[in-house]
Amino acid sequence: MKGNWDKEKIEKLIMRFLPNIENIPEDKNLIELGLNSLQIMRIINQIRKSGASVNFPQLINAPTIQGWNDILEKASRTVSKNTAVRENHMKAEKPKAPLTDVQYSYWIGRDDNQPMGGVGCHAYIEIDGRNVDVEQLQKAWKHLFTIHPMLRARFTDDGRQEIMELPYDDQLAVYDLREKSDTCKEEELLKIRGELSHRKMKTELGQVAGLAIALLSGENSKIYFDIDLLICDVQSFQIILRDLSTVYVNKEKPPVNPLWLFTKYINTLDTKDSIEWMRAKKYWQNRLDTLPLRPELPLLKYPEDIRYPKYIRRSKFCEAEIWKRIKEIAAELAVTPAMILLTVYAEVLDYWSSNSEFLINIPLFDRNTQIDGIEDVVADFTNLLLLAVNCKEKHTFIDLLKSIKNQFYEDMEYTAYSGVQVQRDLASLYAGERDFAPIVFACNLGTELLSEEFRENLGDFSFMISQTPQVWIDFQIFEIDGQLMLAWDSVDEMFPDGLVESMFTIYCQRLVDLAKDANTRNTQFDLLPQGQQEKRSLDKLVASSDNVYMLYQGFLESCERDGDKVALSEADTGKKLTYRQLYDRSMKVAALLLEKGVKREELVCVMLPRGADQISAIYGILFAGAAYVPISVEQPEERIKKIINKVNAKFMISNHDIESTIEFWDVDFLDIAEIDTRNPLATVIEVNTESTAYVIMTSGSTGEPKGVEVSHASAWNTIRDVNARYRIDASASLLGISGVDFDLSVYDNFGILGAGGTLHLLSENTSKDANFWLKTILENNITVWNSVPILLKMLLIEMDTAQSIDVPLQIIMLSGDWIERELPIMLNNKIPNCELYAMGGATEGAIWSNYYKVDFPIPKEWKNIPYGRPLSHQTYRVVDSKGRDCPDWVMGELWIGGEGVAKGYRGDIELTAQKFLYEYGQKWYKTGDLGRFWPDRTIEIMGRKDFQVKIKGHRIELGEIESVLKEHPEIKDALAVAKTYENGEKYLAAYFVLHNPDKSWQEEEIRNFLRGKLASYMVPGSFVPMVKIPLTKNGKVDRKSLPDPVIAKKENQLAAYEGEVEEKLANIWKQILAVDFVEREADYFELGGNSLVATEMIKLIKETFAVRVPIRDIFDYPALSELAGRIEELQ
Repeated sequence: MKGNWDKEKIEKLIMRFLPNIENIPEDKNLIELGLNSLQIMRIINQIRKSGASVNFPQLINAPTIQGWNDILEKASRTVSKNTAVRENHMKAEKPKAPLTDVQYSYWIGRDDNQPMGGVGCHAYIEIDGRNVDVEQLQKAWKHLFTIHPMLRARFTDDGRQEIMELPYDDQLAVYDLREKSDTCKEEELLKIRGELSHRKMKTELGQVAGLAIALLSGENSKIYFDIDLLICDVQSFQIILRDLSTVYVNKEKPPVNPLWLFTKYINTLDTKDSIEWMRAKKYWQNRLDTLPLRPELPLLKYPEDIRYPKYIRRSKFCEAEIWKRIKEIAAELAVTPAMILLTVYAEVLDYWSSNSEFLINIPLFDRNTQIDGIEDVVADFTNLLLLAVNCKEKHTFIDLLKSIKNQFYEDMEYTAYSGVQVQRDLASLYAGERDFAPIVFACNLGTELLSEEFRENLGDFSFMISQTPQVWIDFQIFEIDGQLMLAWDSVDEMFPDGLVESMFTIYCQRLVDLAKDANTRNTQFDLLPQGQQEKRSLDKLVASSDNVYMLYQGFLESCERDGDKVALSEADTGKKLTYRQLYDRSMKVAALLLEKGVKREELVCVMLPRGADQISAIYGILFAGAAYVPISVEQPEERIKKIINKVNAKFMISNHDIESTIEFWDVDFLDIAEIDTRNPLATVIEVNTESTAYVIMTSGSTGEPKGVEVSHASAWNTIRDVNARYRIDASASLLGISGVDFDLSVYDNFGILGAGGTLHLLSENTSKDANFWLKTILENNITVWNSVPILLKMLLIEMDTAQSIDVPLQIIMLSGDWIERELPIMLNNKIPNCELYAMGGATEGAIWSNYYKVDFPIPKEWKNIPYGRPLSHQTYRVVDSKGRDCPDWVMGELWIGGEGVAKGYRGDIELTAQKFLYEYGQKWYKTGDLGRFWPDRTIEIMGRKDFQVKIKGHRIELGEIESVLKEHPEIKDALAVAKTYENGEKYLAAYFVLHNPDKSWQEEEIRNFLRGKLASYMVPGSFVPMVKIPLTKNGKVDRKSLPDPVIAKKENQLAAYEGEVEEKLANIWKQILAVDFVEREADYFELGGNSLVATEMIKLIKETFAVRVPIRDIFDYPALSELAGRIEELQ
């Protein structure tokens, strides 16, 4: 039943919030008329005063007078507690009151020991004053302290609030700058701003607000108002300034209820047993497992590394015509303008974030307007709503708007359980994590920031900034004199230079585009900053090579130029082949192949031990017009069979020893020894440069090998560029470290010989012997090194055991794995005059696609060497999950384009279609590697998509953990992997090698070291010492062969408590954290503790030990043993 409500009364209520509207049609959409979410919430409170039970989703989804009338006719009746509340909040006598959830988060967050703490939740505004009467302004300011009790509030050490009889300071501060020069005035004004705009007020003494004025020339002045938001929400901020101007002009007190005290009101609002609160709690707790976390924006610093953050404001007034059009669009779409602004915010966050599901923190101004006079009360009535945004799928603006609107409307029914409480629940779920929703959207539309009276009598808005502990970006929206002001307050030191500026610029541009072009509503957001657009356009347009050659062309030219020069030298046997001899033997291989029936462009497997015969066979296959498929002699028989079947090969070149031990099934076996009885082929069999040169097998995620098919032109493009770029010519000599089935060998076999140099070959026995490598390098004056990083590290370690030596290496190329910062430093110490090039790419990109010349000193903040820039006629894109080019600093998948891209996967059409595609007129390969662009177009490699794991909601890059582990002074090498408990829960495990294997180590010491450098959720739960890190035969880390961590039952890991204090404290933790056991070194926060529960713990500690522990000690001493020690000190 609807009680006393009818259409006429509904219209009158609505017109209180839309005073400029008359005669509202019954079927007119109220949202189109300008009614916003905040106003609807207040209308709901007014309706509930009559006893009618309605909620936000009901009214917002039927926003007409007729619709609301229908709802009220069906609404159930509830017994109003309003009268009791009104009486109780005035009569309550408790001198102190607890803090609201939001106040508590502000109060805890301001502690110096909190990450991004040490600052108050603070707002600051400057007004350009005109003809201000300083004496009258002082009187008005002083009078406000009698009008609004919260201006006399103080906040006690035990987390409570009380109203003092007298204010801490009600004086107007006056800065007289009238006699100073213009330059001095500017300096003084900036100094005042610096002192006031970020100050941390002494709230424990009652300092909660301040007013100051700087007197300038003539009638001009600058008014400064700042306030701690423990006592004030945005509406209260507006009320204070409104009342200040009213008293200033009228010299009398505005109407106010003298009995109203916020502290008494708080004592009456015990809602935690209410049906509404329990219903809301159930709603949010049912969603905990599926709630996303914060946007994963690129960070320069972790929050844990920032104390006393400095907030920077970016603001812009939206053009009147644009703002008018945005409101019109909102009306057309039957949403509030705030919903348009929020959706664009989500679009921008999604574009700059590496996750597409995230939380946005939305402050709600939750005044219980059922209580008379509450609209004029100064206090912090803020509630928080954690809005889950899902941008995973490709979407248009309209799609996302609908999704966000629906989720927001649904959530609004359950705001009785605050966002702070939801964050506490998340903290229990994600032990150790604290920053769940540091990205804020605070929309303050509906009421002018400064009243008209204020602007007329005191002055106009000039500048404003706010700060909130633990908030990263705070988006504030106001209307000032009818104009829309957009403002972002951000902690810029957290982010790469220019990132927040780019985001804000694009946000403003997106609004303009939506207002001016209706088509943008039906498109996916894809708007790079202008400078970045130009760079990405260049990246997509790669020039084709003018001259295309066969992979062996350089060798033929070298043979023609100097046939008697040594081409190959077997380091073990001393056997040498000149260019002419190698050509002759290779042409004999070609003759044998043709004789056996090998056709043009057919695939021929080659499985021979390292040595001259192996190289002869490879060249011979190509000279026969065929393509080679290299197979290592170390491959197991089952995988050899898979390879042959995968590429559908009919021929295999090998030798008798191998044939006698391995069954070659349906393939025709050709013994390399047979070439000794053959005459060389007269001429090379010609094929097209786009014909396949080789197929190299790589590991597949399904366990099946993938055959990467590369053309002559693609491989030669890479080799030609590297030789020219690094000045590699006939004087060069190289040690062939890599196996023939690893694509680095393609450069060894064709790059050095194509330049006319000498290739020194290892045997199967010496290919892993670093001592032999060093000896061969020294004896043969080898100048070029090409390998994965770990093999160079082995060589450098070997050099430690040698006498002082002068190593002749001049060019070193590293690729195939992370190049950690320490390795180039180590190299520079050992071989200071060599040039180091970091290379990268994929087998699917014809050996390499990028390069970076490593210069010294290496920046200290680098953990690894970047990828650098593309090689000639090659290019890169960084692409997000929706196929868009990522902005600078944003991580996405690396795509390789240009002439190095492989033809595809031999024998696998489906996989080729998944990984290779055509866009922008060229072919691209989706590498599966993660990377990002720096502003100078340098590419930074971030790891593999399949090495990035998700644990407890967090996407974690294992490489980052490994880098930090290796910074530990006792750790020589390390790996991080994701493991799974028997119950299915994922956790991180760290494997490490000590510099001194015999030295004892403490797991907790290593864990504490990591806690100081990594986010808490990135600290491994298990640590496993290793003698060495296992490697594959190609020198890459073999993660699959790592042993499972030995995880004993947690009960058996518990060390005995040391003393009665530890034991009793452990019992307290078990009680408040609802856990069955607590280790001595357990971390309170990692067990699920939070600041609210800490208050209960402090109470129990006082009852148990007769000492009071300050709450900041919980953060300073988070381990059980540490806190127990602190309690003993206090005793």
